[in-house]
Amino acid sequence: MNFKAILSLTALSFIGAINAAPVNNCRGYELSFDNIKVACIVPAEGNESLRYSTHCAEVTPFGSSQTKIYCIDEAKTNINNCKVSSKDYNYDLCMKLLYFTGKDKQLNIDVHNEALVRAQHDCRLKNGLELTLDGKKFACIEPISNEADVSDSVCVSIDGYDTPYCIKSNNTNIKSCDKDSNEYNLNYCLRFLSSAGRINKLSVDLYAPSKNGKRTFGPDNYCRNKNGIYLSFNNGKYVCITPQAQHANESNDGKTHCVTVKKHNYNYNEEPAKAQVYCVDESLTNDNNCNVHSDIYDYNSCMQYVTSVGRSNDYSIDVYSDKQECEDNKGVYLSFDDKKYVCLVANPKEDRREKHCLTLKKYTYGNEQSKNELYCIREQNTNNSNCNIHSKNYDYNSCMQYVVSVGRSNNYKIDVAN
Repeated sequence: MNFKAILSLTALSFIGAINAAPVNNCRGYELSFDNIKVACIVPAEGNESLRYSTHCAEVTPFGSSQTKIYCIDEAKTNINNCKVSSKDYNYDLCMKLLYFTGKDKQLNIDVHNEALVRAQHDCRLKNGLELTLDGKKFACIEPISNEADVSDSVCVSIDGYDTPYCIKSNNTNIKSCDKDSNEYNLNYCLRFLSSAGRINKLSVDLYAPSKNGKRTFGPDNYCRNKNGIYLSFNNGKYVCITPQAQHANESNDGKTHCVTVKKHNYNYNEEPAKAQVYCVDESLTNDNNCNVHSDIYDYNSCMQYVTSVGRSNDYSIDVYSDKQECEDNKGVYLSFDDKKYVCLVANPKEDRREKHCLTLKKYTYGNEQSKNELYCIREQNTNNSNCNIHSKNYDYNSCMQYVVSVGRSNNYKIDVAN
């Protein structure tokens, strides 16, 4: 949208949308029209939530090359055309206002995040709920009353809401949630909805349509269709665990809660079943104690639940240790006592971003047995926070001191990566 194309609108367009309440103490730029205080814009930096909930614009002072994001402070703005929360909100009129009044303050004001703001406003007009991640990915879920429409959309149920909500393909930029897209993927879509829902304090589950009062297809069916094991005591809480191999190519940070699973075999003439590794499928799990991306993730509570439910379904479920997972991924597990440990895995140079990497060489009885290879910390199997680049305790020198020392005791020569 080129909002300058509508600059021919007159100032009178705004008069009916002005709230007479006084505006005071603007902590950014106070923009006025005809000596009437109409808008207060404040820096978005340090208050990221403003970007996703209010009208924002890019602001550049005259003669400067530095552009910053400023957003409407709705409590200190008396023109409803610029308040996203108002029924009178109008993106184009607000941008026109900011553009003209900015000139009086020696400011160039331009559009920012237009697609998201328009989508959010359109969603509210339809009584929908906006789900946003990173200020870029967004989806509008709208209440639905006709279950015949469910087959055309991805639909969810939300704790505290009686009506199911469905995504409309014309109001989302998440291709995995668009059934008309070649990139449609229910698993990725549900992962997005669950994550975005948590940010907005909403518990989102896949909606299970009903027929004659009976559920026809729900999370348990989706879980089993993925060769998973659905664990629930029928108390509204459930966990889906699927074979580890299914998680290998998922577009996430690689973190998930994994366990070893062995099916009880009551035929003693047959060889006992081998334990297999399964991991929590977060898109089909509503017990956030088992969701590593949830604020209430709790390793022990999750293990207690899945082992108990598993036992009642003839499954023996046990801890999948960091050491086992590290070695299953062809990693090198380093520890003096198993209380503090580090996992190293071989990495090509192109994957070194945001990772602590080093060179590693194997020795046997003082003789070199291999050439230097590049290894990087596998953070999900490392509990030494000094080596976790995303931890506030990350310390490059302390990490290197630890891995060099413990590596030497395990016949590895470890050095700084080039």
